[in-house]
Amino acid sequence: MPLLSQRYLILDRGSRYYKGIIIESNLSDFKILDLKKLRVIKDLKFLEEEYDFDENLYSFEYNFLRFYNTFFAGEDNLIFLFNNEEVFFRRLEIPAEKEKVVYDILENEIEAYLPVKLEDVQVLGSIYDFNNSLARLIGIAIENKKLEEYSRLIMENHLNLKMITIESFALASAINLIPRENFLNKIIGQLDIGYSKTILNILLNGKKVCGILTENVVGQEVKFSVIGKYQNHTFWIKKSY
Repeated sequence: MPLLSQRYLILDRGSRYYKGIIIESNLSDFKILDLKKLRVIKDLKFLEEEYDFDENLYSFEYNFLRFYNTFFAGEDNLIFLFNNEEVFFRRLEIPAEKEKVVYDILENEIEAYLPVKLEDVQVLGSIYDFNNSLARLIGIAIENKKLEEYSRLIMENHLNLKMITIESFALASAINLIPRENFLNKIIGQLDIGYSKTILNILLNGKKVCGILTENVVGQEVKFSVIGKYQNHTFWIKKSY
């Protein structure tokens, strides 16, 4: 292993399959070492054990440990992806002179849009444009309860939780696998068609500016129309059937 390299397991919790990828990363590059997937077992009634936490976490622990022990036992650095439906998103515009100011007031700006109390979430932001003293960004809120429970289950099983991110942002970061000249000053669409849901990302200069999550229905055709202007970076997406 090269000097200063680290190995990481990236976990993608699909509705039908758990997928994992092992990467080796150093200061300047990374390479993929292994890829695996395993069918999710959803009906756990055959297990007679009783748990004091909710069914989703029980299903996660069972399927994750089955997947991990089958393919990745011994890998101890985990990058965990929250599913889009587990977090809250809001596109925001915040007047400010510096990025630090944007992040300092982000909680106040997003609070009115949250379905839960501000003290019950962790708030993050991803700025995709900052010009003329105006920041355009995506505000993200993750419930403390979900963070704590997933983290507890992972660390109780002796893994190091190196990073937490969100599946649509992980998808957006994949743009960096292609040469920068292929996406700079361009609007790029990314489409991830899963078994039960589809994610559509819109990227500007390699940064996510908006997206949509939709459930897949057998026999139903979904059409996405992306509407926007490059000059003022305003985008929205409409969905029709």
